[in-house]
Amino acid sequence: MKKIFLLLLFCHVSSLKHFFEIFGAGSSGIPNLPEFMAAVQIDGIEMGYCDTNTKTINLKHGWVKIFLYMDVQRLERCKAECFVNQPRVFNARISSFMHHFNQSG
Repeated sequence: MKKIFLLLLFCHVSSLKHFFEIFGAGSSGIPNLPEFMAAVQIDGIEMGYCDTNTKTINLKHGWVKIFLYMDVQRLERCKAECFVNQPRVFNARISSFMHHFNQSG
């Protein structure tokens, strides 16, 4: 009974809130700037980013590299999201805004 009580006494439980943020930015017709770039942060710490000029995903921490490179399907989904899907969505939104505000590109 004493062992169980000591185990419960030293058991520490807490709940933490974590923030997962994705930032996207793009440009059009500006040399030396990526057409689309996205960055991922967890709790305000940059985990990595990708840009369409170099077609690379740059990861900042070793555990993130291990997490992605151990699962090839996850890495391919990330690449498709960064280099195909998100730039397409971003360009569609910009075109919609330009049309809405009577701007030409």
